Amino acid sequence: EVGRLDEAARVAADITELSAVGVEAERSLAALARGMVGAVTGAPEAPDDLQTALHDTSLVAEQRLMAALYFLLAVDGGASRLPPDLARLLSQLHPTALRVLSGPEALLAPVWATLHKRSAALTLRFLAGEVTAVHGGREVKLPQRVAEVALALALHPEGITRDALNDFLTPEGQAPFTAGGMRGMLTRVRTLLPVSDAPYRLTVPYVADVAELREHLANHRVRQAVALYRQPLLPLSEAPGVVEEREGLEEELRQAVLLSRDADALCELAERLGDDLETWEAAAAVLGPSDPRLAVARARVKRLEASYAEGATAAV
Repeated sequence: EVGRLDEAARVAADITELSAVGVEAERSLAALARGMVGAVTGAPEAPDDLQTALHDTSLVAEQRLMAALYFLLAVDGGASRLPPDLARLLSQLHPTALRVLSGPEALLAPVWATLHKRSAALTLRFLAGEVTAVHGGREVKLPQRVAEVALALALHPEGITRDALNDFLTPEGQAPFTAGGMRGMLTRVRTLLPVSDAPYRLTVPYVADVAELREHLANHRVRQAVALYRQPLLPLSEAPGVVEEREGLEEELRQAVLLSRDADALCELAERLGDDLETWEAAAAVLGPSDPRLAVARARVKRLEASYAEGATAAV
């Protein structure tokens, strides 16, 4: 566990000493113990120790998989150096199994995310300008209605009923889809996306940038979250489920960045949001006097304050 590295290092040293005259499997276990500690502390010998363990087929699968996960933590781009059998097993593991085999989420979450992306058959991008789906090696632009349905499905991996999908899509005061209308719409959606019968769900593993952004926020990676937020979520959509998600996502991101006081994240988000006075004020408060962005932030604060003052005067 995080905070007990000294104890873990002592255990690894004890195992190494005890295995010095043991069989190969015992030496591999010692290498695994050293490598796990080394991957966390950045020890240069960690990759070699972990390679010893993950290539030793006398170890049980769980031990080799553990070695592979910590190898990915220790080595950028290490996935290409994994034995094919381990790479295949890792791509098939349920997220819960990954967590059991790994360790502290704060350390291993980037590894889990990388593995999930590699195993996903469908990639959905809602926040990067054009809304797109990549499936079967082909990228397609999603029309707005298809994008709205895709978002509903991405937010409900367990499946969504016809009534719930109707509620997600239909603004107040408009007639909901009839059974025939829903079937026709889903027929069009299925020409672009793999969707099951009711309860409707995506039938292949997928990743969506909306979920990735929230994962970054959950792990305090605000710069990465802001980098994903190229535009508001389906900004032209009036579907109530989309509107609720759009407003909630932006405020979650905004509050996380404000609390972080990260200058780079604040400046980038302030540019994204445009006329958000609080974000510009927060950016100006954390930028150093020699940072050229300070003048920009102060100018935007001054302009927005003047604009809001004019609006208040006009309202009176």
